[in-house]
Amino acid sequence: MAIPIFILCGAREKAAFIEQFTATNEDWLIKFFENAASVVRSLREQSAELIIVSMARGRFREMARFVEFYDAVSSIPILMSGTELQRRAAETFITCGAQGFSLTYPKDRGVGVQIVRDLILRFRLHRAVENRGVRAEVTLNAISDGVIGADTDGNVDFINPAAEMLTGWSSAEAKGQSIRKVMSIDVDHSLGDEPHPVQLALQKRSAAGLSAGAVLVKRDGSRVDIEDSVAPIIDHRGNLTGAVVVFHDVSEERAMKVKTTYLAEHDYLTQLPNRVLFQDRLEQAVRAARRDNQRLAVMFIDLDNFKYINDSLGHTVGDQLLFAVAAALTRSVRASDTVSRQGGDEFVVLLPALQADDNVEVIAKKILEGINAGHRINESTLHISASIGISFFPSDASSVEDLIKHADTALYDAKVKGRNRYQFFRPTMNANAVERQVIEADLRSALRLGQFILYYQPKVDLSSGRITGVEALVRWSHPREGMVAPSRFIGIAEDSRLIIPIGDWVVRTACQQIKRWDKQGLKNVCVAVNVSTTELLHTGYVDNILAILEETGIAPGALQLELTESVLMSDLPFNLQVLSRLKAAGLSLALDDFGTGYSSLAYLTQLPFDVLKIDQSFIRHVNSRANNSAVVAAILAMGKSLQHCVVAEGIEDSLELDFLQRNGCQEGQGYLFSQPLNEPQVTTLLLAGSVMMPAMLDSH
Repeated sequence: MAIPIFILCGAREKAAFIEQFTATNEDWLIKFFENAASVVRSLREQSAELIIVSMARGRFREMARFVEFYDAVSSIPILMSGTELQRRAAETFITCGAQGFSLTYPKDRGVGVQIVRDLILRFRLHRAVENRGVRAEVTLNAISDGVIGADTDGNVDFINPAAEMLTGWSSAEAKGQSIRKVMSIDVDHSLGDEPHPVQLALQKRSAAGLSAGAVLVKRDGSRVDIEDSVAPIIDHRGNLTGAVVVFHDVSEERAMKVKTTYLAEHDYLTQLPNRVLFQDRLEQAVRAARRDNQRLAVMFIDLDNFKYINDSLGHTVGDQLLFAVAAALTRSVRASDTVSRQGGDEFVVLLPALQADDNVEVIAKKILEGINAGHRINESTLHISASIGISFFPSDASSVEDLIKHADTALYDAKVKGRNRYQFFRPTMNANAVERQVIEADLRSALRLGQFILYYQPKVDLSSGRITGVEALVRWSHPREGMVAPSRFIGIAEDSRLIIPIGDWVVRTACQQIKRWDKQGLKNVCVAVNVSTTELLHTGYVDNILAILEETGIAPGALQLELTESVLMSDLPFNLQVLSRLKAAGLSLALDDFGTGYSSLAYLTQLPFDVLKIDQSFIRHVNSRANNSAVVAAILAMGKSLQHCVVAEGIEDSLELDFLQRNGCQEGQGYLFSQPLNEPQVTTLLLAGSVMMPAMLDSH
């Protein structure tokens, strides 16, 4: 491709230039001009690689005119041409912008052309470097990352628009300022004497970067989370010429990371630390306690009968109650303590670094009071209680796992002892816990293997001895331990919710027995079965009872359900609805253990009971203790006024019977008449129709 060259000269010099360029084998595109104005005009239509200006005839006598010409064509190199005598004068033009001088009539024609070649090549390289620099600057100015360049003294010599926005410093204000001033960095709010990463890169001549959590302090004092990379600038000779730092705003990313970490470590509902975060804090607290020879406590907290509230009032209300309980727990402990929700209605509290005078019992009582106080939800006040198990490091356990396990064991003991209380771990609880685990495991297979048996204790008309019905009592025929008393397994069955399938079996078996007796001529024998809180509040309990009645084909009135006052008060409004449905279906309802719980005329008149059963604790010593006799007499009077049949439990001697007869008690049961009997034994008694009363025995 031809190389365009513009030559400004007279006619005489024109021949000399033609002679020089035609002597070479290169393809030159030469254009000659007689005045500067024509050169400028021609450049508007065609570019040139070089302009040669002849100094003959005193061209550009006024230097100002050359400067004007140079300004018009400054992007193109200018080569002055003349005689040897004009070489010195050419230096003035070179000072004003011309790039060199060559002889118009050289002795060696190739020398002049070589000067042209060198000058064109040099400018091509210069333009390439300049273009690269321009492209680099345009690129740096266009990117969203902040870029700041610094010289070897750590002073700013370049700052792109993104860095201006991030730092609050304009390019004009920043240049020449210390990088430490323009790009002020705080690591964890305390930079101190720590070197700036740019200064570090200059000192070590190697790449550097910010510490994690670095913050850029802007000129106005506001703060921006940033990440960066810093590198020294070293030229082709290995000399350090400066450093460059590239950084960007990571506030959103860091905030999202903080949020993600928070969500991973906190319960979504209560915002309390979850199981993962609690485990970490407990491990740290144990290490600190071991190092500092301190003690700490772990409290396991479980809400009593929460599931029943959740099932009866709905999960939304249940969630609101959990949130309220979480707030109450937080208010009840120290700022240094950790309250965590483990899941469901289970909470755990860590009390680290306990001092000698720290009374954990006081905190436990405060927690129970806070939970018992009542919680305002949807314009109603819900009441709930809790059970707490407590273990200590290092007296109860030396490891995190054992601390949690022992607190859980103590929690179970608190539930067994009646709930709404706290219990400290004792080593003897481990043996009980193991026994409970064994019993629970055996219970799970007992139904499948048919190990349960029903015994029946007769209820007797106290005036005649006529059998009015029986109470069904479940027994467990254990393959290793023989007959297991209900006191050993009913509580465990309730806590594990195995009482639901067991209770279902009891009702179905009792109804099937009523059906068999009916076929033997014993019509409508009334069989009473006990109902637990877990069963009554179980979803579908009523439907299940009605399905069994339909399946066995017995009259609803032949089945009597016995409920204790504590069962009823677990959720009185819900239970009232359940009992009303059962009563409407024709079942008989009995209030068991009356007088031991929340005895109140207010709820007695609301609930549809047919029978009141006086607890045996009042019957015993009824003749020797005035309080007992007064309570029994009052209950009998109350039952009569409410038109309820009153049944006395646990009658064991004739003196107790005599008192009850004199005070108008209608029915009773107890060892005085009969102990619980198996099916053949009680069938024989039912066929007889009555039992021998003590007075009758005396007459014989």
